[in-house]
Amino acid sequence: MNTADFIKYWIDANENGTDEMSYGDLAELTHDTQVAIFGFCGCEDNGNDNNESPYGDCPKKEKI
Repeated sequence: MNTADFIKYWIDANENGTDEMSYGDLAELTHDTQVAIFGFCGCEDNGNDNNESPYGDCPKKEKI
């Protein structure tokens, strides 16, 4: 399944309650797919720069 179909499937499944993600499905998530499906990513709650981002494609926080 390509990324666009994966996102569409899980958005529909979440809205309709027709399926639940398996560990295999969760392993397929990236920052971009999690934001597209759920509207957020765990990296947004990291709080400080010492926490590791959950996905390799999470945006890097700029140091101020």
